Parts: sequence; structure tokens; C-alpha cells
Amino acid sequence: MLAISVGGYFLLLLGAFLVVLVQHFGHVVTPGSAWAQVLTLAFSLGACAVCWELIGRFMAAVAAEKGCGKDALALLDCTSPSWMEFDVFVQAYVDVTKDPAGWLMSCQLLMFVQSACTFLLVETRARGIPRYVALSYVILGFLGAISLAFPLAFLHIFLLRGQRKAGAPFPSEMAGCAAIGVACVAVLPQTWDHYRRSYYTYALMTLHGILALPLALPQREPQSARKDGKSLAVLYLLLAGASAMFHLINFVSALAVFDGKLERVWGGAWGTICQQSISFDVCFSSVACCAYMIAVDSRRGLLATAATPFFSIAATFPFFLAFEVLCPEEKQKRV
Repeated sequence: MLAISVGGYFLLLLGAFLVVLVQHFGHVVTPGSAWAQVLTLAFSLGACAVCWELIGRFMAAVAAEKGCGKDALALLDCTSPSWMEFDVFVQAYVDVTKDPAGWLMSCQLLMFVQSACTFLLVETRARGIPRYVALSYVILGFLGAISLAFPLAFLHIFLLRGQRKAGAPFPSEMAGCAAIGVACVAVLPQTWDHYRRSYYTYALMTLHGILALPLALPQREPQSARKDGKSLAVLYLLLAGASAMFHLINFVSALAVFDGKLERVWGGAWGTICQQSISFDVCFSSVACCAYMIAVDSRRGLLATAATPFFSIAATFPFFLAFEVLCPEEKQKRV
């Protein structure tokens, strides 16, 4: 049964990746885009390789601990009682939640995904990109790595910037889902212990499902470009504020645990194998996101990039997006 589940997991991952590849190299063809597509694909695959090499090492350690063998593949046909009762997916997330320094990085990634999925929904609709393509990016990010999916999504959206329709509708369904997602992120560090683990699991599953849901819903007609633009900007600013607040709280908590020593906080963010995978995912995603922001608007993008080490990419990215929505005419004047 486990082998079938794992096979289905990787088939879905491969299918999403093939959809993205076909879209990039079969449909998104602009003058001079080939080199950017190849470089971005290489970056995404390299980031994914780093993250999954660490995941493989984590799974191998689990196999040894549960008496299944010396490598991750041994888990597929393992019948050890301790393994049969073990939820590896939830435990992997617990490992990157329970440590304050680790949660500092993990929370960044989860909050970044909130803004990135909202951005993906809005911008793919505005460019006429099919819903199944946007959903493929989300599947690729959730099953593969955020740093595998979103660098490719950023480039896809950037290359089609000339096809953006004015008055893209405000995704009111995404606002509700984002609110639920933020609540789930807040619940996770409070419920990872054994006695409240069921709440942790529900929050984790809800977080992964709720952000993909709006991408499968039909698009509504825009009310007015001005009204929808303001609503979208408010949503981005609320996400930026929530992300900045979480980051500050997590940073202060981690400093308190490690006696105010920054080097120990940084070391804790890379403490376990699982945590290293998350931290690398954060770093790779941040680099790709900053590159996108600078490409779209060099001045605002550089300011957001400079602020990212202090406030996290989860806060600076939606803040950047809010100003892009509120002040598009200013950018047009500079261009």
C-alpha cells in the first residue's frame, strides 16, 4: 500500500512538472527568453536536488531508527511495528516546528506560500493562463519544493507581462482561504506536542489544501479595476503585516532560547536534516523572488531585497506587490 501511495505521489509530481515544462518551452516563447528559461530551470532543479537530497537522508535515518534498513527505499516494504505506527509526513513537519530557531525559517516559508499562491492566482488569471497550469505550479511546489515551482512561475508570469489584462478581478475566495491559512500557521507551533498532535495534523492538512482550492474555482467578472485593485492591495498588506509580526515574534522567541546570541539562532535554523531542507528552500525561494521583484521594478525591487534579511521574504514580497497594485502609474512614468 505504501509503495502505491509513493508511486502516486511521484506520478502526480512528474505530471505537474511536465505541464510546467510544456508551458514554458512550448507556449511561452518571447525574443531572448530561451536563456532565461534554461537558467531558471537549472536553478529550480538544482534547488530541488539540494532539498530532496536532505529529505532522502532524513528518510534513511528514519529507516535505520525504525529497524527497516539502511536506506530510504527500505521503508517501502518495511513491516516493523514502530514504522507502521509512525506518520513520517507529520513528524517531518513537527521536526521543523518545535525548535524556535527552526520555526523562524519554517514560518517564513509557510507565510511566503500564502502570498505566492495569491499572486499566482491573480497574475495567471490576468494573463489568461489556464487554471490547470496555475494548479500545476502549486502541486509542484507542495510535492516537490517551493524553490522548484515558484522560480519557474515567476519567469512565466514575467515573460507574459505584456499580455496582462487591466482590471483583473480581486480573488475574494483567496482572501478567505488566506485568512484560514494564516490561522493554521499560527496554530502549528502551539500544537506539535503529543497531546495536541491531532490539532496540528488538521491545521497542517488544511493549510496545504486551502491554498490550492481557489485555483480550481471558476473566475468571476471584475467589478471595477479601481475597486478590485484596492481590495487586492489591502490583502497583500495584511499578509505582509501578519508575516512581519510572526517573524518578529519568532525571532524574539529564538533569541530568548539562545540567550540573545545571533550565531546560535542561525545555527539552530540549520540544526536537523529536515530543518536544513526547509532553510535551503527558504533561501532559494528568496533569491528567485528578489530577482523577480528587481526585474519588474528595479527601484522597489532593490529596496524590498535589502529589507528581506530583516523582515523575511514572506513580508517584503506582499509589501512589494501591494505597492505595484497601488502605484502602477508611477512605474509607467519611470519606464
